[in-house]
Amino acid sequence: MHQLTSLTLTTSSDATRRLELEHYSRLEELKNIVQILLILAPVLRRLEISGDLIDLQVLEWTAWPNLSALRIIDHIPHSVLRPIVAVISGMPMLQTLACDFKAEETPRPSYIFCPVHPYTHLYLSSVLPGLSSLSVSNLQPGEQIVYQLPKGLRDLRVVALRDPHVLTIGDFTIEPRYNYSALSDDDASLWINAASELPHLSKLTLHLKSIPSPELLEHIARACPGLQYLELEQACFEHNYNEASDFMLELLVTPLASLLQLKELRLSVELGPALVWVEGVSQRLPSPAFEARVQAVGTLFAAKLQSLEFLGFSALNLDRATYGRDSIWYMLKIVRNEDGLSLRVMDPI
Repeated sequence: MHQLTSLTLTTSSDATRRLELEHYSRLEELKNIVQILLILAPVLRRLEISGDLIDLQVLEWTAWPNLSALRIIDHIPHSVLRPIVAVISGMPMLQTLACDFKAEETPRPSYIFCPVHPYTHLYLSSVLPGLSSLSVSNLQPGEQIVYQLPKGLRDLRVVALRDPHVLTIGDFTIEPRYNYSALSDDDASLWINAASELPHLSKLTLHLKSIPSPELLEHIARACPGLQYLELEQACFEHNYNEASDFMLELLVTPLASLLQLKELRLSVELGPALVWVEGVSQRLPSPAFEARVQAVGTLFAAKLQSLEFLGFSALNLDRATYGRDSIWYMLKIVRNEDGLSLRVMDPI
C-alpha cells in the first residue's frame, strides 16, 4: 500500500441510507478514513475526497510532502471551518487545487475560502506560488481569494455547483446555508480583471447569473488574449427558453475572433428550448428546431473562430440521473478540410 500514489474516496448520493443499517457507525468510518490518510500522506501525489468523509483540520495538521493534486468534492465538511489557505499550508508541492463543493438545501454555514481577515501570513499566492490550476465553487460574499491568485495559474475555474439529491430541511430564515451562487456581472468583471494579471492563463471557466453579454466577451478577449479554452455557463440555464436574434449572435461571436489560440468554447447561448413536449409519447424529446439552430449557429462561430476545434452550447438535460445536473453541454466537433468546414455532434457533457 505504501506504493499507492493516487487515492479517491467518495460517497454515493444515497449514502444516507447507511445510517439505517443496524451496525453502521459513521464515527468509526471517519476514524478509519483518517487512519488511511495518515498512512498514505507521505507518498500520495493525488487525492480526491468527499467533504462528507473528511475533517478540514485533518488535512491541515497532516504533512503532505508529495501531494501535487487535491480535489475536495460533494459538501463542505461537517467540521471546524478553516480558511483553505490554512488547510493546504502543509502541501508544498501542490499544483492543482479544486474545492468543488456542491450547494445543498440543507442548512449549513456559509464557507469562505479566504476570509476578509485571515492570518496575515496566509495568502494563497504566497503559500502556493507554484499553483497552476485552481477551482472554487459557490463563492460567498466577502470572499478574498480573487485578490490572492498565484501568477503561475494556467487553469482558473469559478463555478456554481449544487446537489440535486439533498432535500430541504430546517428554517432558512434563521439558519445560514451554503448558497448556490454564480457570479454577477460586477463579480465576473472582478475575476476577469484578476485573470488579466495571470500571464500563463490558458483555460478560464466562469459560471454566471446571466447569459454572457457581448461586453463581457469583449472584456475577456481583451484581458486574456492567450486563452485556449473558455467556458461561460449561465447558472439555472434550464429555466431559460429564450431565443436570441441573429444580430445578437453576431455580437457575441465578434469579440471572440481576437482569441487566436482558442481551441474549445463552451457558451450559454439562447437558442430556444432543447426539449419539446410530444403528446403522442407524453414526454419531452429533443427538439429538431433546436438541433437545426445549433448547426446554423455553430457554423457561424466556427467560421469566425479559425482555430476552434470544439464548441458547446448549453441545453436542457433530458436525463438528470445520467449527468447529475439539469443542463448539459451540447457538444460539436469542428472538422476543417479542403471541402470547407462541417460540424459533428459529439456525446453531451
